[in-house]
Amino acid sequence: MKLADKISLLTDLLRWRLRPAPQGDRSGSLLIRLDRIGDFLLFAPFIPAFTAPGEHCTMLANALWAESCQKLFPALQVIPVAPHRFLREPKLRRHLLDLVSALRPERLFQARFYRELLVEELLHAASGARECCRFEATPLHLQPRLLKLLAPAARSEIPFLPDEHELERNARFAEFCSPGFRPENPWAARPFTPAELPVKEYFCVFPGSGKGPSCCWPAEKWGELLKRMDLPHYVITGTPAERGLLEAIAAFLPEKRTTVLSGLTVERFIGTVSRAKGALGVDTGGIHAAAMSGVPSVVLAGRGQPGWFLPYPEHCLVPGVVPPVVVSCGMPCENCFWRCRDLVGGICRCIAEITPDQVLEVAGKSSFSAFL
Repeated sequence: MKLADKISLLTDLLRWRLRPAPQGDRSGSLLIRLDRIGDFLLFAPFIPAFTAPGEHCTMLANALWAESCQKLFPALQVIPVAPHRFLREPKLRRHLLDLVSALRPERLFQARFYRELLVEELLHAASGARECCRFEATPLHLQPRLLKLLAPAARSEIPFLPDEHELERNARFAEFCSPGFRPENPWAARPFTPAELPVKEYFCVFPGSGKGPSCCWPAEKWGELLKRMDLPHYVITGTPAERGLLEAIAAFLPEKRTTVLSGLTVERFIGTVSRAKGALGVDTGGIHAAAMSGVPSVVLAGRGQPGWFLPYPEHCLVPGVVPPVVVSCGMPCENCFWRCRDLVGGICRCIAEITPDQVLEVAGKSSFSAFL
């Protein structure tokens, strides 16, 4: 970020934080959730906890999935926010801050633990909400003291528990804000239309990772694994940036039994995954789409954040979830939050050392064995 952008950002932050408290009536609630697609998939069952009947609720959602969220929850007012653009484009940022200020919510819910510091605190300040519920700041945040300094006086902070899975964290937050709440699973209904495919029965493969190439398994290992599994049809999918990896894996497989898809919309992606016979991948949004839709899956899980997203907890699950089968290698350097210093050929050792034999052995002892 350029120095001028940083100065502009800090100026906006101070202006909104130091302004006089707005007067007048307030009503309704504002929910902020700006993280990635996988996090949204795990959070969606808990969104109704923040939408009281007869009360207006607005959600600030990551622009990646905001439109999909609006279709799932039509009673919500969903406003898309692109965090990177918010930080770097002063004109867009001030437009959003004015928009949030005009909402005049009574309550604010910041449901993400590892939240975007300056983005969320600015939106929080602009809302002028009298009450706030959020997770406490911990040393895992880059600037926990600044978080506490910027926090308003009227707030409820939920303690962070380091060994919690994201589903458990979402459930605890929802229960705190709406006692007695019981989640339903919007993904079980398979709400979105899949991509057009040449076959009805297929298996999805997600070789890419939102954390970057260092968290991806090599194409050669994927090719060996998928050939040995010998499943009827593979749909290998990912982002446009991952197209090279997808095609490299497809080159190891029979052309008639392989489809490569990249750049699907969020809805087409989730729709395609939700109708698959099974799924395989690294720790990425596709695995969570499969699990939440009830699709059996096998996941190659690194050790950057063990327990945060994988494996799934045996309790605290929403209805219809099929937990992924996890293949993982224990490492002395785990819990590095993907700041890996032990790379093998540019890949994190905890992922690079997983072998096709290990994947087949684990999958063969699970419900996925019915497909092998």
